[in-house]
Amino acid sequence: MEVVITDVDIVKWWGAIIATIALGWNIISYKLNAPKIVIRLTYPICFLNGRVLSTAIEDANTATELASYSLIEVINRGKAPTTISKIEAAVTSKDKLNINVSSQSFQFHGEVNLPITLGVGEMVSCRLESDIVKSLEQHGTAFIKVYSSQSDKPTKTKIRTTS
Repeated sequence: MEVVITDVDIVKWWGAIIATIALGWNIISYKLNAPKIVIRLTYPICFLNGRVLSTAIEDANTATELASYSLIEVINRGKAPTTISKIEAAVTSKDKLNINVSSQSFQFHGEVNLPITLGVGEMVSCRLESDIVKSLEQHGTAFIKVYSSQSDKPTKTKIRTTS
């Protein structure tokens, strides 16, 4: 049996190869140009406008004890804008119990309301009171989840406390 390759067959194979390369290039280009959400956490931190735990007055001096917080910064390090639709703190306990703290428990800095669009290189920051983080950690490892328009799955980072 003799295999005969015609000019049409060569053109078909050439077209299939070029189409495959173009598809691969489009996938790589999409991945490289997509938004990339990065979550940066600072713990513990106090804010001057934070909740006052106690006030002590000695002589003419006033000492104020403020609540501590976890500072959460959400940064778009990708090459396209994205919309942040929800942020929450969560824990999945050893007995498979899911505990979530909704976006309403977070205090955003500035005039920010969710959903918010983050352009390339832009950041939004918020804070979560340490008492909430400590109560979550009693059930397992706590983490922050940020939901954005780029993906069905949230971007996650563990909350690592020092105290």
